[in-house]
Amino acid sequence: MSPAYGYSSQCLVGLALVLSVLLQGCQSLGSRQGDAQVTVPASAEQFTHWDLDGKFGLKLDGKGQSANFTWRNRGSDYNIHFSGPLGQGAASLSRKNKQVTLNADGQQWRAANAEQLLAERLDWTIPVSEMRYWVRGIASPDSVASRIEYNPDGTVALIEQRGWLISYPRYQELEGLRLPAKIVANRDALKLTIILKRWLAAQQKTND
Repeated sequence: MSPAYGYSSQCLVGLALVLSVLLQGCQSLGSRQGDAQVTVPASAEQFTHWDLDGKFGLKLDGKGQSANFTWRNRGSDYNIHFSGPLGQGAASLSRKNKQVTLNADGQQWRAANAEQLLAERLDWTIPVSEMRYWVRGIASPDSVASRIEYNPDGTVALIEQRGWLISYPRYQELEGLRLPAKIVANRDALKLTIILKRWLAAQQKTND
């Protein structure tokens, strides 16, 4: 079966796993990891190493669900852990050494990239690669954004890319770096609202 943008109740769990990466009012900010002070980059483009806790709400055809998430990002690698996504218990989506792994319901699946994994397991395509950019309030360089609007202070107010409309109604400051505090993403009948509760800058290693 060819991957397509289709949303059934059976697919919502997998959709939430990936879309939660878009997945932000902030309750706590920081830049310490252990006892070491971590320097926060001057731009969102350079901010590639972080730990964050948040919550997202997903609405589709008038039905809503929510889940908590913890996202550990190290450059192009990541581990996203979900607590009770859509009532399904714990799950995780991770990427390391160019390998993506999905763990859910006691099962594990692997693929070369998240798009391939979701296409194979859930039979539709989602632009996972763009999401690590969108969550920082910037458009992905991997495809052309059809529209970008800015706030008077220079932060991004709206991005339209890959068929998604992503708005940023609120920002927060992490040691001078302006980052999204809330994100609302829409595509067709799907609406995703993300609240970030804690965002920490992580130490970047020389081999990251």
